[in-house]
Amino acid sequence: MKPKLGGLKHATITVPTLTGYINATATPTRLEVNVPCNSAAKLCLPRSTADTAQRIAKGAGLANDEEKPVHTELLLDGATVESAVDGGHLCTHDSVAVGEDGPTHQPVEQLAGLRSMPDLHVVRPADANETAVAWADAIAHYGPTVLVLSRQDVRVVTNGSAAITGAGIVGEVDDDPEAIIIGTGSEVALCVDAAEVLKAAGRKVRVVSMPSWDRFRAQPAEFRYAVLPAGVPTVSVEAGSTFGWHEWSDRQIGIDRFGASAPGDVALDRLGINVDAVVAAVHDVLGVAS
Repeated sequence: MKPKLGGLKHATITVPTLTGYINATATPTRLEVNVPCNSAAKLCLPRSTADTAQRIAKGAGLANDEEKPVHTELLLDGATVESAVDGGHLCTHDSVAVGEDGPTHQPVEQLAGLRSMPDLHVVRPADANETAVAWADAIAHYGPTVLVLSRQDVRVVTNGSAAITGAGIVGEVDDDPEAIIIGTGSEVALCVDAAEVLKAAGRKVRVVSMPSWDRFRAQPAEFRYAVLPAGVPTVSVEAGSTFGWHEWSDRQIGIDRFGASAPGDVALDRLGINVDAVVAAVHDVLGVAS
């Protein structure tokens, strides 16, 4: 879907979160995102990032009922043409978690292609918070932006700030970390779960959400090293091709094959995107037995 960026003057969008209020503003068109939490339950229903993004788009007048997020593989020609101009797209079907539709609807290779495109700002938000902030940032960003979104529901595990800086710490330890798990999109929640298992085993593991490689790459070296300190082994987790992840991680968990027709959680598990695989990879980079 192509947002009508030029028509936005001011909007307030409400979407559910876990972490309270996000007040994100963007100029010159100024998108203001106020995200209230369910204070009674202190929890919000898991929501797909695609659904969150579309609610924001409709609330801000960027889309109507006929405009829907598109499959990632349908975007590439248009994104190539727009790589030198302003614009934006919402893409969904970002992983094998879409399930029974099978490999034709599971674009494991498309994210690597989008990231390789010059001057294209690519964001794969982890949850409703990062999606809301990414929308505000996309309005302020001069140039084409692609938000790569999930179809399955994901729980809120971030405060959204990584969508601005490209990467940020989601789960921290009291002392210097022994290892770092880097996730994007719906896999960030999986990384948080794996870190809890490792913590119970006495390991000190940081979790980093990295929704945007290009934005993180553009940050000052001091910031990048604060998030990913030199000498600390890293494991990346993404339900797609591992192509390019060697820039950021020592060990990559991904899907370097086409997907499979199965319920989304089954497909992810069978293709190695699960807590056990992440825990084993962290033990491996630390040189300890699982």
